[in-house]
Amino acid sequence: MSVQHGREWPWVSCKAMDRVNDLMRQGHLFEFDRGPVVTELEQAMSSYFQVPFVVATSSGTSALHSAFIALNIAPGDEVIVPTYTFHATATPLFLCGATPVLCDSEAETGNIDAVDIEARITERTRAIVVTHMWGHPAEMHAIMTVARNRGLPVVEDAAHAVGSWYHGRRTGSLADIGIVSLGGAKMVTGGMGGALLTSNREYYERAVVLGHSHERSRRSNLREPYHALAECGFGANYRISVLAAAICIEQFKDVEQRIALKTENFHTISRILDSAGIFRTPACRPNTTRGGWYGYKAFFLPENAHEVSLDRLIAALKAEGLKVSKPTTRPLHSSQAFCGSAIQLAQYDSVSHLRRQFRSGDFPVARRLYKTVIGFTDSYFHEECPEILEMYAAAIKKVMKNLDRLRDSRP
Repeated sequence: MSVQHGREWPWVSCKAMDRVNDLMRQGHLFEFDRGPVVTELEQAMSSYFQVPFVVATSSGTSALHSAFIALNIAPGDEVIVPTYTFHATATPLFLCGATPVLCDSEAETGNIDAVDIEARITERTRAIVVTHMWGHPAEMHAIMTVARNRGLPVVEDAAHAVGSWYHGRRTGSLADIGIVSLGGAKMVTGGMGGALLTSNREYYERAVVLGHSHERSRRSNLREPYHALAECGFGANYRISVLAAAICIEQFKDVEQRIALKTENFHTISRILDSAGIFRTPACRPNTTRGGWYGYKAFFLPENAHEVSLDRLIAALKAEGLKVSKPTTRPLHSSQAFCGSAIQLAQYDSVSHLRRQFRSGDFPVARRLYKTVIGFTDSYFHEECPEILEMYAAAIKKVMKNLDRLRDSRP
């Protein structure tokens, strides 16, 4: 069987294309100031996330660096980060000369574990970073309680979770600073882009001075000492592309409809996988929703698989035309950047003496999640696709029916 896939996300709507074409005809390719396009995007995001201050950036990574600068993260500081996350959650800390302190995951969601956070706090800890992994909100009540008791600010990496809700509030608005990605295949994407979200004016001002010097900083009503630094700023250029901003403006207008469709499609996939009996499908805890659904990740249950390995199962599903794979991003504790030796790069080597080789027993939950996760592409589920879902169901049922043959044909 070969599964015929539909239109692949991201696509650009006719209205977004018209906006981009108008900008190109006008030669309106950049806004050194906070011009009309970037202003419209930031105002739309301020309304969507219900936060007063938004700084659109060139990427989610630059938004994270802006967040760390806003929090005055400095050489010698420690910042607690999840090991089960994309590397950009933590790597901007190297630019600050700070040390990422890795933390294990919850088994159900893959998000950072509040209990392990508390165990890793030291006198050098200056902040906590939370990733809403694969779009499921982290347990922010428990995390914020730990943070407030210890006097630590929290940064939300909501790159996977635009549109997710946690107890009546949107992810990205739950901590001291939130960041979102507007790049790649995210729910709202301009190809490249990101944003910093906060209710703290001083954090906003520092982020503006870091990456948006000259006109924008001068006209942002910055207080001293930041206004005096507006001309040169702190040296980064983190402005979003005007063309990317225009696309994102249009995508925010229909993001809720796309989230609803994608959620319905993935609930169908979950029902299909649940019936197979060898997968744990994505959880959704009470009072939470997944918005971003950045990837559909299920977890293999080897004890139910009749001695068929995950690799063999993936190969069989691929043979039926499904786009499935193991993740390409490893937990941070297995990456050279977080456990390796010096490489003669000052920003990296300044904290190399604090990194170490991790033992096999470290981060047991994250290790288990990584070994058992299977990813189903989410690129084709942003619109109604009953034929694709039927073909997925038939392909999965066929593979499950032939598990014994897969086991018996092992090399």
